[in-house]
Order: sequence, then C-alpha cells, then structure tokens
Amino acid sequence: MSNAITMGIFWHLIGAASAACFYAPFKKVKKWSWETMWSVGGIVSWIILP
Repeated sequence: MSNAITMGIFWHLIGAASAACFYAPFKKVKKWSWETMWSVGGIVSWIILP
C-alpha cells in the first residue's frame, strides 16, 4: 500500500475518534442550548485543535 493511502486511512481514524469524542461530555452540558453546544464544539474542533 502506498504511503498516501496509509495516511488517508490514519487521518480518517483520527477524524472518527474526534467525532465520537465530541459527544463524551454530553451529560455535563444537558442544560446548554444546542446552539451553544455546537458552537463550543465547532470552535474547539475547527479552530483550536488543528
């Protein structure tokens, strides 16, 4: 397998794990509106982490 394919699979696994972890603290933010929860998640995943 070429390096590009291996790296593509690796980054897909990282993305899937990150998407799954987004819902991990869901019990602690039950009182938040969905807009707030998605805004915080978007800022963290699209601005802070990359």
